[in-house]
Amino acid sequence: MAGFIVGSLILTWVLCSALNAFVEYAAIKGWLNRGTAFLSMVVGVLLIAGAMVALAVWGFPESAIAREAVNPHQLSGAIRTSCVIDVLFALGYCAFQLRRFWDDA
Repeated sequence: MAGFIVGSLILTWVLCSALNAFVEYAAIKGWLNRGTAFLSMVVGVLLIAGAMVALAVWGFPESAIAREAVNPHQLSGAIRTSCVIDVLFALGYCAFQLRRFWDDA
């Protein structure tokens, strides 16, 4: 179960990093103005957080790791923990990058 939690956190980090790189690149190239880039980053991170929650709620119970769990309480705890960690990490990542993005201006 810990492997799923850590794996989903790493996937969240990779997706948020890719989004941040794309948004910054688009802003530097002039494809997006700063306001649109800010909004794109916020919406993108919320979509990533939602996708990770959906993965934890609907994907994880169907996985081989979850089938090995003998206790449904452990499974629900891992799902809740994964959702909370992924959402908090995505929001924290977004806040840090947006603060840095606007401080560079």
